[in-house]
Amino acid sequence: MEANCNISQDQAHLSERLKLLHHLGYLGPFVDGSSDADVEGAHILDAIALALTTDKPGKIFAAAFDKRQGVTLVLAKNGPVTDEDNRTVRGLIQAITAPSTKHVPDIYPFLLSRGRNSIEKQARKIFEAADKFSRHIDAISEPYESHKYSTRLPTLDEEFPGSTHYRQAYETKQALTSTSMMHNLVKDLQGLCTEHFEKKDKRFTLLVLAVFMLCSCRFLSWACNNMDAEDLQSAQDLKRRLSKFCRYLKSMDKLIGHAKRMPSSIQYRWVNPIYDGESTLALPDKHLSVISRVFGGSLSESDEQILDERLHDLQEKWSSSRNVTIRLHVEIRLLLHLSDPSIGEDQPMPIGCSKRTCLCCTLWIEEYNRNFKTNWLTSGSSGKPRVDWALPHANAAVADKSKGNVVDNAVLRRVSHCLKRELWAMLPDEDEFTTDPAFYVTLDPQGDRWACLRSLTERRQELDRKRRLLAKSKEHTAPAGKALLASFKHLVLAMAASRSESEVFADQALLAQQF
Repeated sequence: MEANCNISQDQAHLSERLKLLHHLGYLGPFVDGSSDADVEGAHILDAIALALTTDKPGKIFAAAFDKRQGVTLVLAKNGPVTDEDNRTVRGLIQAITAPSTKHVPDIYPFLLSRGRNSIEKQARKIFEAADKFSRHIDAISEPYESHKYSTRLPTLDEEFPGSTHYRQAYETKQALTSTSMMHNLVKDLQGLCTEHFEKKDKRFTLLVLAVFMLCSCRFLSWACNNMDAEDLQSAQDLKRRLSKFCRYLKSMDKLIGHAKRMPSSIQYRWVNPIYDGESTLALPDKHLSVISRVFGGSLSESDEQILDERLHDLQEKWSSSRNVTIRLHVEIRLLLHLSDPSIGEDQPMPIGCSKRTCLCCTLWIEEYNRNFKTNWLTSGSSGKPRVDWALPHANAAVADKSKGNVVDNAVLRRVSHCLKRELWAMLPDEDEFTTDPAFYVTLDPQGDRWACLRSLTERRQELDRKRRLLAKSKEHTAPAGKALLASFKHLVLAMAASRSESEVFADQALLAQQF
């Protein structure tokens, strides 16, 4: 009974801290594993999970392959499995294995019949990102053209791959430049993004072509790596939206090829919908009590007053949503369902999900892999704190319960440090905190070098953003610049207290590359 009480208390502390991070707009590192060959399987499984998604909000699916006895597709859903879900799974399998199916355009009718509204929602987000980017095209054009003329002058075919037929509609009317081509392409993309797509609709095919052209063009890629502030942000936002859409369709194409190579028909099963940890918690009345608890009562009265003033608008939001429903996320349910002592680090175990893996799922899977010597992975993380996240240890069907508790505790610890960093950034003496080497070294009590290095890199990203803002700010002062420089130095020096000389040297080299 005592253990259950401890878990409940841990869950309450975690939920209130996630809620506060959510209200603060916290966003952890955006992790994209698309460059890792092992993650290709996760992208294929992402495509399966996305294909099962309906237009009903809030429904999340996850998928994995169980290869212990043949190959079985294992699915999980954050709610009851319906007859419609089973019909959709069978329909997807039939669509991708049909003799007439060669490439992803052959299954457009299936994709649009199941998730037309979901696809149109993605298109609207692309429209919004394209609209913001369109205002910066001319500002980006001048430095881009200067760069282009400093090297071998590329052709429009090289600048905009796959655009030959598209350009023919414009070249008879005007001489195209890369800038005019960019304006035309963004404008046409916006027009297609506002369409309503039917099962057999050429407009959807045109949208796909426009997305792929824009995503692969040199102009946008150059802007994502060479511009500053708003120009850079608008380019990166559009690139991210386009890449997400492209990755989904490319993964579907790979899924079709994968299905064709399977020796027999695809079998599937759902994770047993047993107790999934769902329950409702009532959070404390005051968000300031959460802040006090995070710091263990070590905040001075002046610091508490500063945070109270800066977060005074937060209390109304906090009070209006104090009841939180938590549940095991589908990725974790799949992992625990498929856990097997025979699975080792040399065997990648991808999990696909219809929604980007959240902050806590990412942290928990990392810690689980480290403690149980496994290699579970997803295609990437959004870095977002999800308030409905439940600690898995109480339900974890793992051989060593003590290790399961260690995994949960590591997530609790790391979430607490994320919140501390956000709050300390609001205080005037924030740099005294960030330049303390002990803070970084103690992030991981087990002394895991890479966990500590990840924390240092996360902090480096925060400091790098602050450095860019200071450089553009009229309020930039010498003391602020010195404090920032001290923070960067301590990112490297923090490792020295508990690492060997060779490890510190390697970490210094890696971090120096990023500065």
